[in-house]
Amino acid sequence: MTFIAVSLPVPAVVACGDDDAPAFRNAAIWLAEVTGGKVHWLPGRHACAIEKSAEVRRSAGYDAGLSSEAAPADPAYRSR
Repeated sequence: MTFIAVSLPVPAVVACGDDDAPAFRNAAIWLAEVTGGKVHWLPGRHACAIEKSAEVRRSAGYDAGLSSEAAPADPAYRSR
């Protein structure tokens, strides 16, 4: 996974639930850090990116006319 992640030619768009298990929050932060991307924190748990796909698209700036104002990877989530 590390080799694939660090060889991505563009920053990763990472969506993760703010109430997800610590391992998933840590993985989201790591992936954003190694690719130069950002974590888009969504309310919810593990499947929130699937259950709230429209919200993911909006927060990542994929919907026309909307910009992405996602918070950068936040190390504070590591200790949560």
